[in-house]
Amino acid sequence: MANSLVWKDLSMKQIYDYQALRSTQDCQRFIRNIFKLGTDDRSAILLDLYYYTLNFAKENGFTSEQTSAFFSIVRETHLNAMSSPLINMDKDYAFFKTLLLRHSVRRPPFSDKVFDHAEMKAGTEYMTHTYFRHYLMYKYAFTKKLRLDMVVEGFGGGGSAVAADGASGDELAEHEVAAGDAGSIAGGELVKETDGQNVSGGAGTAIDAGAASDVQAETPAASDAQASASHGHGQPSASSQREPPAQKDAMSPQQQPATAVQPQPLASVSEQLDKQAASSQQPMDAPKLQPNASKHDAAVSDLRGFISSVLSAKLDDIRTSLQSKLSVQEDALLAKLRRLDGSIEEDKDKKKDIKGKPKK
Repeated sequence: MANSLVWKDLSMKQIYDYQALRSTQDCQRFIRNIFKLGTDDRSAILLDLYYYTLNFAKENGFTSEQTSAFFSIVRETHLNAMSSPLINMDKDYAFFKTLLLRHSVRRPPFSDKVFDHAEMKAGTEYMTHTYFRHYLMYKYAFTKKLRLDMVVEGFGGGGSAVAADGASGDELAEHEVAAGDAGSIAGGELVKETDGQNVSGGAGTAIDAGAASDVQAETPAASDAQASASHGHGQPSASSQREPPAQKDAMSPQQQPATAVQPQPLASVSEQLDKQAASSQQPMDAPKLQPNASKHDAAVSDLRGFISSVLSAKLDDIRTSLQSKLSVQEDALLAKLRRLDGSIEEDKDKKKDIKGKPKK
């Protein structure tokens, strides 16, 4: 038979030599030499598996052909099960049953009958109570440990982080432009106020020296107007032309802001603009944490959506199955109640009939 495992791992001479040994140490030494097992933990586990398999065959009176076949079936099952770190007990058990059936049915060239029904049943029970009962322990000892590192990110991955960093720079530029626009708007309002009002009632603030020079240029014109007005009333013109410097000196501190106090608000406005720019630059380091927070929220929402999408179908199936079972049980209970009511009514009718019959 092409797929036969007879004499694959153990020859007839090796089986006879093994069965001639008496002590456990000699048997284990014999197995260790055949399969070249070391002294590590895995070799010790394999030695234990091989020894008890051959011991089972010897106790059940297997022939040399049956012993070789059963030993190779156990060894092939173990190698197939340990070839993957995943837990596939059903598939591995099906693989074992396939190998055992292949050696229990005479159907050449596909299979050959090495075991009868009783021997096949004994071998299945042995593997079920020994190897597959400790299946997870064999997996732990002979396969690599799997570790799943799951990283949940929002849609976009690293691109979102780059976009967040770029957004911080754009926000900084927007803050700077906004600060500049605020300064220009404030300056325009102040210039308009100074142009629209008189020198004595001018605005209390100005932002550039040009506005101050315009105001200073307007003061001689105002003084000339006052001089002409005083000349029209009959006062000497010479004295009236010299009055503006005297008026400037005699001005009270409340009337001087248009000329002497205007440079001070320029400094105050610049200081305010500097403070605004500094306040706009200080929180710029904080928004770097906002994209991370949004990523976390997006990841949580995505995970919740994934769980709900995966479990919703199962929950619907469970709900429908429970509802169907409850409806069936309810129908059965109603049928029983109807039967009970019918039997009770029949008993009542029988009693009535018995009471209605005359006694002889």
